[in-house]
Amino acid sequence: MEYVLSKYELLTEATYIITSVTTKTSRTYSNFLGTYKYSKVKDQLYFGFETVKFYKNQYFIATKAKALCDMLYLKRNLLITEEEIMSGLRINWENFFKDDLDKFKEYVTLSGSNKMKAILKILERNL
Repeated sequence: MEYVLSKYELLTEATYIITSVTTKTSRTYSNFLGTYKYSKVKDQLYFGFETVKFYKNQYFIATKAKALCDMLYLKRNLLITEEEIMSGLRINWENFFKDDLDKFKEYVTLSGSNKMKAILKILERNL
């Protein structure tokens, strides 16, 4: 999640953890390479990935909109106010474009989450 958000320059700060979503139990692993966190999401929220090939292997990576959606969905104790969403999260909203917002809206609709619907309304008013 943080990798994708950094890649698209949505994060304003460096991150020191790599978070992935999973349909299995949430876990965190640390080693000399870093900290890897696996956060459980409902089966119906496990989508929004692109397949990337790396030599003979392949892996899945979230789209920009899905990474942001997952981050906000998983963030606990998030104050859902315009100030917090637009400034407090320290996200470079200028790098989140209309097509990203359209995809984000699809993901929010599929999630059925009232929290995410409230965040979407804020984003639609401000982006």
